[in-house]
Amino acid sequence: QNLAIYIAGNSFGGNVTSDEDGEYDVLREQYASPNSDTMPSYIVQASNGLDVQAAVMFGAECGYKITPRSRGHSYLGISSCNSDEDPCIQLDVGMIDHINITVSEVDGGKQLHIGPGVPLDGMAK
Repeated sequence: QNLAIYIAGNSFGGNVTSDEDGEYDVLREQYASPNSDTMPSYIVQASNGLDVQAAVMFGAECGYKITPRSRGHSYLGISSCNSDEDPCIQLDVGMIDHINITVSEVDGGKQLHIGPGVPLDGMAK
């Protein structure tokens, strides 16, 4: 089954890339392990939690392994997968890069929400 067709009926806000697309080679690169030759069946760039959910549901229903990736920093090359072994999806959550602070109206307590795509230096600011 084709992931792009599967999610077309959903309000998917991210991007789906396969090896037939021009940007595939750039998106599959591993920043910290450039010698890892990974070839995922699909690269999903999720923009929110619903995108993540749609990709995971597709993977579960169609037998695709899911490999999460936030910013591509895996010195072992495990933030991607190789479809030569099993059908797989590289689930890139790097676009989910929000930092929100909410303040409770009841007691004034603060809660920090950090998206998985926020780089370390982004949290320091």
